[in-house]
Amino acid sequence: DDPRRVFSQRKAREYLQNLQAAQTRAERIGAKRVFPSLGSDVLDEQVSLYRSYVATLGAPDILVMGSSRALQGLDPQALQQALAQQGHAGLRIYNFSVNGATAQVVSFLTRQLFAPDLYPKMVVWAVGSRAFNGGRFDRTFAEILASPGYAAVKTGAKLSAQEATDEDANFVRVTGTVPVSQINALGFLPVDDQFDPAVYYRTFPRVRGQYDNAYRPFRLDGVQSVSFDAITQFLRSQNIPLVMVNLPLSADYLDPVRFRYEQQFQSFLQGWANRGALTPVSYTHL
Repeated sequence: DDPRRVFSQRKAREYLQNLQAAQTRAERIGAKRVFPSLGSDVLDEQVSLYRSYVATLGAPDILVMGSSRALQGLDPQALQQALAQQGHAGLRIYNFSVNGATAQVVSFLTRQLFAPDLYPKMVVWAVGSRAFNGGRFDRTFAEILASPGYAAVKTGAKLSAQEATDEDANFVRVTGTVPVSQINALGFLPVDDQFDPAVYYRTFPRVRGQYDNAYRPFRLDGVQSVSFDAITQFLRSQNIPLVMVNLPLSADYLDPVRFRYEQQFQSFLQGWANRGALTPVSYTHL
């Protein structure tokens, strides 16, 4: 009944509209670049966002890593809630996943790019067999190798949440901004799309497993396996447990040929688990 109520409501609506306009303008400008480009807009954005996250909240309890399937498929908030229901409340989780991330990419991030202040207490690697296929060309890692960020890492530069100064031995001066996507504050990219075969195959061809270049040729004993070995040794040396989540595939996608590849990959992960290098969580299909 206060006579000022209607006016206050209108002003509150104005303020919210102005806030939205300011946020939109800020995102168009982009995020401040904190490290030389690593050849990918998504990776560069994750680098800036993760550094800001750690500077604000500290290193996470759990760092999720993986490719676009993990970036869009493993929500840190959902994982936090599920773990809280199991008696593990208050865990901080960040999703540092990047489109096309292979074992080589994850090895570079954990072993070469991150300074110790960015190390989590646990790594959850949400992955699929294609990230370990040493028989296919690793385009994402090739782009990293050709980037100015990789050149900086080779000279000793590290990504750290600490403010660097000109006096630091590995100081790298960085200018410019990084394009901002819909990745949220926890590194997760929510999408509304759902796979419906009846709709999808009206636009895209149905490719059977024997013709899928993501698997041809398929080998788990190449450079990706070597990178994986380096990751497990590094994490063990830092007392950081590794949990491998073999992300599920739809029954429509998982035809007999792909199913055989997936069985090989699950056996591959189980072999490493038997050596005590990781804890596997596997799914066959949805």
